[in-house]
Amino acid sequence: MPTYVRKNHRDCTLAERGRFLDALLELKKKPSPKPHPANSHGTIYGDFVAVHYDAFFSGVAHGSPNFLPWHRQFLIELEIALNRTTVARGKPFISLPYWNWIDDRDVTASPWVPDWLGGDGTGLLGQVQTGRFGVPDSRLPELLSEASMAKLRAAGKIRELPYEEGEAIWAELKTKLNELPPSRKEVWLVHQVVDERPFLIRECVLPLSESLPFHHRETEAEKEARRANEGEWFRDRGLGLLDVLDHTTYDVFASFFESDQHGMPHVALGGHMGSAGSPNDPAFWLHHAFVDKVWADWQRKQRRDHPNEPPYLPVTGANGTLGYTDLFGPWSTHSAKTLINTTNIHHPKAGRISYTYR
Repeated sequence: MPTYVRKNHRDCTLAERGRFLDALLELKKKPSPKPHPANSHGTIYGDFVAVHYDAFFSGVAHGSPNFLPWHRQFLIELEIALNRTTVARGKPFISLPYWNWIDDRDVTASPWVPDWLGGDGTGLLGQVQTGRFGVPDSRLPELLSEASMAKLRAAGKIRELPYEEGEAIWAELKTKLNELPPSRKEVWLVHQVVDERPFLIRECVLPLSESLPFHHRETEAEKEARRANEGEWFRDRGLGLLDVLDHTTYDVFASFFESDQHGMPHVALGGHMGSAGSPNDPAFWLHHAFVDKVWADWQRKQRRDHPNEPPYLPVTGANGTLGYTDLFGPWSTHSAKTLINTTNIHHPKAGRISYTYR
């Protein structure tokens, strides 16, 4: 693989956006040679969702210092898959763009626009209606009975219906999708997700700007205002990006970063991003590319200001937490040690990997 740059999504050309989205859509249709048991669609993209789902609940990918290097490898694996699509053949390398949620905080602006990731889940099912992954309400009658459509229109959203009625509509939708002839199934496959809710769901907490991480160090007055909202769950620490970057030991930095600044965008976007199946939403990749960038920024700061601090803790694994040289599943090809330096990663399938952020 070449030396490459992961860019801010704002700096991607229309051609770069198009290749990225086209390659993702190809992975959503292409059968996996060995589908993951939890991959209900049997596609290559479905494997990525299923792997994350598994790792989320096993504790390998979340809730421990493994979080950052595990996801670093996860992003690399997707980039390898993207660049093996027919879309990528003979074209410039497809690298993951990142969403800087410090700067881009408006749900009506990029990347939440029709020619990029699509917008909020404004549909009757809570589904995204715009963009390459969206399903507009106007297409739902192809899959739902007139009676079900009438109920949805009267309620405004499926979540406003009684639970039993909503579940019946989801079941009807799933049955109809399963009964489609092969030619029609492929048309709908790119819009489906690996979940009991077949379409991409977003439920943004509005205004989005008040739900996303901020840059400055949180003031005491801001913390006290937050205390009133968080109650017994109050986090007695600053939630600004600069606050978490101040930590100088890896395990403390990784723990707070995962639960706070990384977690806030997942909650803010809601829907699939707020679940273990978050890679169902293509926003996952842009969000986690920025998470990886923040870690890379912290690493650079550590090398400059605290060169004697270990780059990863714990050095030796215990109680389900992997140590510095323990290999991450399900790939068993890399450890935190081999993923520490983004400009010198050796992958058994792709050779030397070297990337930076701009």
